[in-house]
This record gives sequence, structure tokens and C-alpha cells, in this order.
Amino acid sequence: MTINLRVSRDFMNAPANDVANLADDVVDGMTGNPAFPTPPIPVAGLTTLNTTLRTAITAADAGGPTQTAAKNKAYAAVTDALRKDANYVEIQSDNDLETLLSSGYDVVSTNQRAGAARPAGGSLKSPTWRRRKSSSACCPSSTRSRIRCSLPRR
Repeated sequence: MTINLRVSRDFMNAPANDVANLADDVVDGMTGNPAFPTPPIPVAGLTTLNTTLRTAITAADAGGPTQTAAKNKAYAAVTDALRKDANYVEIQSDNDLETLLSSGYDVVSTNQRAGAARPAGGSLKSPTWRRRKSSSACCPSSTRSRIRCSLPRR
């Protein structure tokens, strides 16, 4: 089975400090990395954008609406640059985990569970994060006695 790897885009909804930290990791990973010779946003450009973001974060912590607007603008610029470079990294790495990780980005797999092979002698169970937990609002004990409830008892 082929493993399909991609760069995690979780940074698109992350707090500004987390985005700045990821940008530092990407700058460190891509500086001088022969696997990524010509990213769409050069390392120097990403460094400049990240420095602007860090300055804006500090100013917004002590400032007002104008400083917050400047931080939001810098945040949008860094996330846009990271997104463009992430697309480039995916293409250049060609599903090679070591190469992809060397960029500084986090990696996720796009493999689907539905295509997974059935274990020998067993069955595929739904993952625990999909199982519903019983609660009194969902299935009160008085309802349990009248109908068949598929939720486990506490």
C-alpha cells in the first residue's frame, strides 16, 4: 500500500505565536537544504515576514486595535507564505518522509481507513474517537428501560 504524505495545514488556524514558531522551524529546515532549492517564498523572505509577525505580536500585547490589526495582517502574510511553501515541499518531497520532515513542517498521511486491509482473524472496529459516549442528556436512564439504547452504560 502506498503511503500518501502531505504537509499538515493545522497552522492555518493556530495562534500567532505557534505560527511564528513553525516559521522558525521551516526557516531552519529549509536553509541550505538541497531538496528545496527554490521555494516560492525564499527563506530570507519568510524570515522577514516572521520577524514582522513577532514584532507585531509584542506590540499587540501592549497596544490597542491598531496594533492588533497590524498583527492580524502580519499573521495572514506568514500563514500565506507557509501555505505556498508547504505546497512546494509536498511536490519536491515526492512522498519521501525523511525529505518532507527535513523541511521543518509537520506531516500527515492522507491514507483512508476504508481502504485498509482487514486484520487476519479480526474485524475493523470503529476508532475510539468515533464512539459516542453516553450522557444523561442523550439517553436518560428512564429512556433506557423503555427502548434499546445502543450506548454503553456508565
